[in-house]
Amino acid sequence: MKLVRILNIIFVEEKIPQEKGEGFSLSLKMAGTLTFLLISSLLQGALCETFNINMPQNINVLRGSCVTIPCSFDVENKFEDNLDDTCKAYWSDSPSFNSENAKLKPTKDMTGDLTKKDCTTTFNNASLLQRSKYYFRLECNNALKCTFTQVGVDISFIDVPPSLTLTPSTLEVEEGTSVSLTCSAPAPSANLGQSQETLQENQDKTKVKTSVMSFTASHLHHGNKISCTAVYQKQDGSPDVTAETSLTPDISSGTWGIKMPQNINVVSGTCVTIPCFFDVARNHKINLDHTCEAYWVQL
Repeated sequence: MKLVRILNIIFVEEKIPQEKGEGFSLSLKMAGTLTFLLISSLLQGALCETFNINMPQNINVLRGSCVTIPCSFDVENKFEDNLDDTCKAYWSDSPSFNSENAKLKPTKDMTGDLTKKDCTTTFNNASLLQRSKYYFRLECNNALKCTFTQVGVDISFIDVPPSLTLTPSTLEVEEGTSVSLTCSAPAPSANLGQSQETLQENQDKTKVKTSVMSFTASHLHHGNKISCTAVYQKQDGSPDVTAETSLTPDISSGTWGIKMPQNINVVSGTCVTIPCFFDVARNHKINLDHTCEAYWVQL
């Protein structure tokens, strides 16, 4: 039985007649412009320091797959009305950037609802990212423009998919018990196949894909390996990779007992296999080890 199943400064040169005092006047104009730009930049930085942002400190990305960066932010009450449909998300590996020089410019369908302060971003191809720390910037077609430099997310790449979780991790039940096994795999690029899957969101906004297998425990399950396999589909054209976890159920009747067919027809001179399953009381299970031997007697 098997459960199968990512500050620009522009200088403009102009020819100006060199009359007395004009060079000095030009210097004053340029200095004044630079001072204004610098003060404007400092004010924006001070403004952003009063905003909040939440995202994981680290994310391990399976090389070649997709990746989701959970992200949420907050702004002062006076800027709430500035959150509108013109707002866009930008990411870069430097805390000093704007919409023009941002390394990553996700489209609206790749980000959460910015008007609801959800900056969660999914990159379907993680090759767009590098091993670095990334910062988030919000730009709207109004006074709301901010790079959140307080927190960045460290992106690291792994070649082996993350471990799966099977709940419960062990299974010791009596025969006839209804059992549900839940297999969980980090999302969004994990596929647990044809089983019933659900997508759940953790408190930190990371997503987990789960699959549940239910059955009634039988002696036929005893000692058989039950496994869950997740397939991680690569987006860069490289082969998919899988992760697997498993358990071996211990099914008992809770009392002494044995099950075998009442009759077996055997062709004379040939070999014969007698299907047989037994159980012992729970307080004797600890005595079942490699020293045990089987004997058959004719009554």
